[in-house]
Order: sequence, then C-alpha cells, then structure tokens
Amino acid sequence: MLRKSIFSITSEGDFKSVALKIFRHQFENNSVYRSFCDLLYKHPSDVSEIEQIPFLPISFFKTRKVISSTQNAEIVFSSSGTTGSQTSKHFVVDVSLYEESYRDAFVYFFGDVKDYAI
Repeated sequence: MLRKSIFSITSEGDFKSVALKIFRHQFENNSVYRSFCDLLYKHPSDVSEIEQIPFLPISFFKTRKVISSTQNAEIVFSSSGTTGSQTSKHFVVDVSLYEESYRDAFVYFFGDVKDYAI
C-alpha cells in the first residue's frame, strides 16, 4: 500500500501525507532510526508536519546498518570515498522500487524511453 501511495503523488498535500506515512514506517521498522528518534523524543504521534521529521545523520550510514526490514538486502549501494575513508552504505531490500522510481521519473521529465536511441 505504501508503494502505491509513493507512485500516486499528484499534489503537495499527497506528498506531505505520504512523507508522514513513510516516517511512521521508518520509525516502526528501522531500529536505528527509531533509536535516533527516541533520543530526540520524537514519536509519530508528535509529528504532524513534514518539517518535524528528524533527518538521520549521514554518519549513521557509515557506522550502522540502516535498514527497514528483517529481509536481507538485494543490493548494497556504497558511496565513493577518499582513500582510507569509511564509505556510507545503503541497504536496499527491493530493487524494483528503485527501478520503478527512476523509470517513472524519466518518463515524467523526458517522455517515453522508447522515443530515445541509445
């Protein structure tokens, strides 16, 4: 249901509603994010505007396994880093969500991909 909502956004109101749903999902399913929110005393019942949603520090993606599922990641994206530095990791459970997102974004901004020759 959340996935369908993400790809059905047509207004600012839709965006805000979906962003708050995603915040609740992350709070309930991502132990790293929940612990962070607990330290900030931020609970979904206290968050009614998207501006109130806490941003997880980027450093957490270097030092913790940030994932919102008990399933194994299908793929792990790593940031580029300077020599000897620790890279950020993004654990992705459902690659098809990313694929749908970038395909839909391409069509939205540029039109049907079939209209292009590569």
